[in-house]
Amino acid sequence: KVQTIKYVVLREYIKLGQRVEKFNVEANVEGQWAKIADETTIGHKRILKLNPVDTKKLRINIVSSRACPVISSVEIY
Repeated sequence: KVQTIKYVVLREYIKLGQRVEKFNVEANVEGQWAKIADETTIGHKRILKLNPVDTKKLRINIVSSRACPVISSVEIY
């Protein structure tokens, strides 16, 4: 069901090093994908404070990385 999202928390598996250089987050709003964040590096823990958005689908696009990205967790609030 549709939820209001205010925060996205991402973590990399830092034991293998920081790999993600650039990423963005998109939300599906009324059937259309809209970019809600365009960021650099994730590292140990990245907390994104968003303008509240109502959606039931979210996607994270890794745009650039030093090596194969290893995301250890994704949390949505």
